[in-house]
Amino acid sequence: MFMEEQGYPIEKNILYQDNMSSILLEKNGRSSAGKRSRALNIRYFFVTDQVEKGNLTIKHMPTNDMWGDYMTKPLQGEKFRKFRALIQGDQED
Repeated sequence: MFMEEQGYPIEKNILYQDNMSSILLEKNGRSSAGKRSRALNIRYFFVTDQVEKGNLTIKHMPTNDMWGDYMTKPLQGEKFRKFRALIQGDQED
């Protein structure tokens, strides 16, 4: 919604997730919550609500391909160079 208010039309909202348990919880809501997840409050199922409304799609992406790691983790070596090239729009070496 923020990007649309800035004048950028959004056709698809895709949330890439590397944790399969989280994907099931986000897609199925409480029905995927096990015994250890009982304390989750309804307010935490915002993503599930957005998936049901068709505003959001969740797709699996392997951990080694998560671009966000470049911004949030201290990467070294090949992984650092790979993400730097992708983010800067350069060709990979």
